[in-house]
Amino acid sequence: MKKFGPIKEVIPREIPTEIASLLNHLSDIIDSCVDFGSNIIVWDNTGGDWIDNTPPIMLFRHFLELIDSISILIGQSSIEPAKHILRSALESYFSILFIIKDNSRQKSTAFIVSSIFEDIYSLEKMIKIKKNAGDYDNRRVRVNETDFTLEEILEGRKRILESSEEFKLVYKEFERLKKSKNNKITYPKWYSVFDGPKSIWGLATELRQEDLYEHLYTNLSSNTHSSDVISGKMSTDLNDKAEIIQLRSWQNANTVTKLTLSITILVFREYIDKRIPKYNTEYKEWFATIRDDFSRL
Repeated sequence: MKKFGPIKEVIPREIPTEIASLLNHLSDIIDSCVDFGSNIIVWDNTGGDWIDNTPPIMLFRHFLELIDSISILIGQSSIEPAKHILRSALESYFSILFIIKDNSRQKSTAFIVSSIFEDIYSLEKMIKIKKNAGDYDNRRVRVNETDFTLEEILEGRKRILESSEEFKLVYKEFERLKKSKNNKITYPKWYSVFDGPKSIWGLATELRQEDLYEHLYTNLSSNTHSSDVISGKMSTDLNDKAEIIQLRSWQNANTVTKLTLSITILVFREYIDKRIPKYNTEYKEWFATIRDDFSRL
C-alpha cells in the first residue's frame, strides 16, 4: 500500500532549532504555572462540606488542565489550536470568579444541580427518542460495575435532587427558568438561577470583565466556531499570488503565552485571595519567579 508523506510546505515536521528552543522556553513558563496551581489544589482545604468545596476546586482543576494543554501545544508549535483552549480557559476564569465572589454556597449548589439537571434532560430525551423509533428494549447500562436501565439511572438522578432542601430549592428554580418564555436555551446555565446572568456576556458584565470579553473572548470565539478561518492564515508571495500559511506555524506563540499567563495570574490571585488567603505570601514568591519572563513577552 502506498504511503503518502507530509508536504513540508504545508506541515513541516521538523522545527528549526532556534524556534524549538523558544517554544520550549514558553512551554516551560506555563508549566511553572501548572506546577504552582497543583499546590493550590492541595492547599485548598478550607473546611465546609463537599457542596462548598467540590465546584470551586473542580473548576480550578479544569482551568489548570486547560493551561497545561496550552503548554503542550505551544511546545509542539501548534499555536492556533491553543487559541481555542485559551478561550475555554477564559470562560473558566469567569466561572471561577463568579462562584467565589459571593453567595458561594448557593452558587456551588446551583453548579451541582445543573450537572444533574443536564443528566436528567439527556436521559429523558434519549428514552423518548428510542421509544419513538421503536428501538427501546429496556436494555441495561453498566455504571460502576452495576447494570441499570436508563429509567433506573434517570430515577436515581431525580432522587439526588430530592435528597436535600437546598437541592430541591435550586432544582425548582431551574424548572422555572426552563419553562420561562424568555428562556432561549434547552436548559439554563448554573449561573443563571436566582436572577443571575443569562449568558457569558452577562457573566462578564456582572464581574466587570467587559474588556476581557470584548477584546479577547469575542475574537477567540470567531476562531473557535470556524467563522474566521482565513485571517492570519493566508498571505501573498513576491508575485502577488495567494499562499496558505503552513500548519504548526509558530507565529503568535509569544502572544498566546502572554495571554495565558495573564489569565492564569488573575485566576491564581483571585482564588487564593478568596479561598485560601493565608497562602498570599507563597503566591507572591511564585510570581517573583515568573515576573521577568512575563515582562519580556
